[in-house]
Amino acid sequence: MRFHRGETVKRRRQSRGRLPNRYQLSFPATLKEKVAQANRILAYTGLASGIRASLGHASARDPDTGFVCTKGRGYTIDSLAKIQPEDLVTVDLEAKLIEGPPGVNPPNEIKMHTQIYKARPEIHGIVHTHASTSVLLSVLHKPILPMCNDGGPSVAQGVPIFPSNVLISTDQLGDAVVEAMGKHPSIILRGHGPITTGRSVEEATINMIYLEEQAKLNYQAFVVAGREHPSLTKEDIEAHRESLNELNELPWLRQQRTSEPTRTGDRLWLIYSEFVS
Repeated sequence: MRFHRGETVKRRRQSRGRLPNRYQLSFPATLKEKVAQANRILAYTGLASGIRASLGHASARDPDTGFVCTKGRGYTIDSLAKIQPEDLVTVDLEAKLIEGPPGVNPPNEIKMHTQIYKARPEIHGIVHTHASTSVLLSVLHKPILPMCNDGGPSVAQGVPIFPSNVLISTDQLGDAVVEAMGKHPSIILRGHGPITTGRSVEEATINMIYLEEQAKLNYQAFVVAGREHPSLTKEDIEAHRESLNELNELPWLRQQRTSEPTRTGDRLWLIYSEFVS
């Protein structure tokens, strides 16, 4: 089919900004829904509420395409509590916009997500918040130690502190975070906020909730018993893990355990996702 020159120019103008054919792929709807739920859960749990209502973002990486889906920047009402799947943006690992609502860009710190995903192929979910107790302890250079069974294992190997509060907006800064993080599942940007990761966005979200809970307990222990307060030991963490595994061998508990998620984090995700549905 032929067009007059004027029509051709018009078509070219209309096509500007369209994605190349290799990008004509959609982010999986079920995974996009989980990313939206994760952002709303951060608001529901108080990790992104009050003066921090617009601060933070959860993302997921599609294992098939490598594309990353996350909350963007540029909404009329920018609140994690309101995020729905259609509000999210999708980018490739170079932060090139693949799809998203008109006028909405990737978040300012998209390089935080892309650089971690590039370096850590086992990670498929990342969460960043400005959780206040974690931020406070990072400025005080107070390590977050495991204080109870609920989330204690998630910090048992230590939580590194990145020595800057700047926005992670470039490849170089993202790579510096990756280097400081090492193989740890989480890191805290000093005076800025924590980053947690997981094999899924669900796991990364629950790890963020766990991290801030452990931070609060550390703060309380710091106040009561001083900087060198006691904490759970590696032996305590291992003993608890073994006791959980033993539950599956007890015949009086096996009667009704077949349909229950075995991991506490999985149960928490089901609970919170129901609350924000």
